[in-house]
Amino acid sequence: MALTNCKVCGKIFESSSGKKVCPSCTAIDEQDYLKVRTYVKDNPKASINDVIECTGVPIEKIHEYLRMGLLERCEMGEIALKCQLCGSDIMSGNYCLACMEKLKQGLRTKKEDIKSKEKTPVSFMLDDENKEKKQL
Repeated sequence: MALTNCKVCGKIFESSSGKKVCPSCTAIDEQDYLKVRTYVKDNPKASINDVIECTGVPIEKIHEYLRMGLLERCEMGEIALKCQLCGSDIMSGNYCLACMEKLKQGLRTKKEDIKSKEKTPVSFMLDDENKEKKQL
């Protein structure tokens, strides 16, 4: 097991699975999520300010829950998440469908480039050696 500093509180804890957050902060985060989830379920028309005020959960955490897909924007009234590439409104996550498709296509192209380079034979002869062979 490795010792790691919690990225939330800074305390040192044993991390067996590569987690970056200590058990105490993880428990607090889970409680905050449940507060928000329960409040939104019970008050579907509540504004984001109402959710923050009634649950005590900061907007940054609520945005994180939305980005992680734990909540959807339609559950949160007027809160707006933006695609990190084009800026269009999205329901959850980091990217809109169009930008996700562009990213996927870019990855496919890069993967194909790598595969084609692996299949291309590599010549290890130096230019000087080539010249010498031609002269013989």
